[in-house]
Amino acid sequence: MAKMTLEMEVDDETMQEVLNSIKSIAHLTRATDDLCQDFTYLSKAIETNQREIKKLTVSVTKLLKETKRGNDTGSQGKSSSKESA
Repeated sequence: MAKMTLEMEVDDETMQEVLNSIKSIAHLTRATDDLCQDFTYLSKAIETNQREIKKLTVSVTKLLKETKRGNDTGSQGKSSSKESA
């Protein structure tokens, strides 16, 4: 790593602008970090939702096939539980 020293004469206004720019960069860095965390959370949530959608699709497809064959096990299960009550 190299070390460099720079000496300049600047007026107070220019110095204040530099300090304000550094503060702005720090704020933007924090905001960027927050956004990265939010996107990570969002990505995980989307992944979870996609898995649940796949499970639901399989269940609905299976139910539609059973219904098409006339095998309505869902209704039979409900009616038999009502009869036993």
